[in-house]
Amino acid sequence: MADVKQQIEEYWHVRSGTYDSFPATRKEEEELRAYESVLERHIPAGSARILDVGAGTGFLSLLLAKKGYSVTALDLSRGMLERAESKAAGLGLSIDFLIGDAESLPFEDDSFDFVVSRWVLWTLPHPEKAVSEWKRVLKPGGRILCIDGLWNSRSLVGLLKTLCRKAGLIFHSRTRPSKLGYCREIDNQLPFHRGVDPHKAVKLFNECGLSGVSREGLHEIRRIRARNMPLLYRLSLAPATELIIGEK
Repeated sequence: MADVKQQIEEYWHVRSGTYDSFPATRKEEEELRAYESVLERHIPAGSARILDVGAGTGFLSLLLAKKGYSVTALDLSRGMLERAESKAAGLGLSIDFLIGDAESLPFEDDSFDFVVSRWVLWTLPHPEKAVSEWKRVLKPGGRILCIDGLWNSRSLVGLLKTLCRKAGLIFHSRTRPSKLGYCREIDNQLPFHRGVDPHKAVKLFNECGLSGVSREGLHEIRRIRARNMPLLYRLSLAPATELIIGEK
């Protein structure tokens, strides 16, 4: 498993330099405001301490730090965190950056008011271990906010979306599809490598002992993304982006 995680880290290190420039990951101002609205609905104003797991190039961490929260950004990839740190410095934001494993957090119990993640569960070999760890570091009454979605089902629609995604990489990003995505060896060790079915995420949260588990469709965010993306990428979007919430 250590070898798999090393390969995952290396993959994202290579991707870190161009990650924010792809149409599928680039963010317009309208989408940023929509995400801010979602976060404001679930995280009260104040001095909350928040852990961003799988922070990547800092999307959620930056939004939260701008609101004045105490943010710790953790990611397996040094390259991704260096990009996030550079952005934070440019904006004059104070964020604690830490290289670490989402399935084995280097924090004491009851350390954070919120744990947030975005498009992270799919890339974990042991998502149940990760959610248990996220719960462990939460203070009593704290909440996990997990944004995810299912983008590659085995249905005919799922197959068509995959073809559109590959075509988008070729025509819009001038990138060979084989250059992006994990190899089959890694995929076979990731339970959610096709994306996260929200029903399964809710079940996972319940099995990990979280209470008040619920899901919320982020339909406005999906609509905004669809409007601002080239056609082929738009057709390949996940059917839904959802927020899964669980409380300790």
